[in-house]
Amino acid sequence: MKNDYYLDSVVEFRSNLAEENDPLTSWLDSFIFHDKDDKLNLFWATKMVPRQSAMGQVTLKSNGNSFSIEELYPPITVPDGNEFRQLEVPKVVYYNDNNQYYLIISSCNRLFENQPDSEITKEVRLYILKYIDGPWESLGDKILAKENLFSVTVLNSDFKNYRLLC
Repeated sequence: MKNDYYLDSVVEFRSNLAEENDPLTSWLDSFIFHDKDDKLNLFWATKMVPRQSAMGQVTLKSNGNSFSIEELYPPITVPDGNEFRQLEVPKVVYYNDNNQYYLIISSCNRLFENQPDSEITKEVRLYILKYIDGPWESLGDKILAKENLFSVTVLNSDFKNYRLLC
């Protein structure tokens, strides 16, 4: 498998039809995060090929009033990525007491934009890892009941009591 990011042609990039009739365009839902070493990371939802989601990552360095890319990492896949078509809105949280990172993503199996909601499964999935460069270990896809919203924003964490305030 190629270890590259997927981008459609300039004409099609970010069109409302998405890339190559895929329901989700690449390169969206960015999330900024300072890791335990105080490096500034940017994560986003992306693709490796049409219909194969991944998560992108770069580290950024400050240049006064702007930032530049320090390092672009290969696309990150999750261990259960074959169970869904779209990885969206990644969020990373670090818990200092156990020296571990947590990744929260939204996922769904949408095949095309006009697909009826009754045919679509949406989940919020949770992963854990010791080092920011992986590999991620799945903690499950049922962390929210189906009647809840598709994505979450972590406002605060209480890891000692196994809670995230979203």
